[in-house]
Amino acid sequence: MRYEDGVRWDVKSRLPQCQDTLTLLRRFGDLWAGRPAGRRPKKVEMVLSDLVPARAITPSLFEEDRQLTALSHAMDRINRTFGKGSIRFGALCGSEKTAPTRVAFTRIPKFNPATE
Repeated sequence: MRYEDGVRWDVKSRLPQCQDTLTLLRRFGDLWAGRPAGRRPKKVEMVLSDLVPARAITPSLFEEDRQLTALSHAMDRINRTFGKGSIRFGALCGSEKTAPTRVAFTRIPKFNPATE
């Protein structure tokens, strides 16, 4: 994260194997809660690395993990059927207005380093 005054705060965290948004949101929430107070963030970045294909992992033995994966897959099916954003987590409602740029899986957004 970079603050308006140029100060940078970095934090890293490892996640267990997961395929669901809720696990990512929970971890991000934990990290966000630990950020330095008293400053206004200018930029927040998240990098996911060491990703593996779903077919290359062993399914979790824990019921909660299996339920979260099933929920995520069900949400994906609903969004494919009825359109992007038809169903999402309540905490994300309205975020498209404050964070319009998303991860570019289907398009690469224009980038101007002079304005970043």
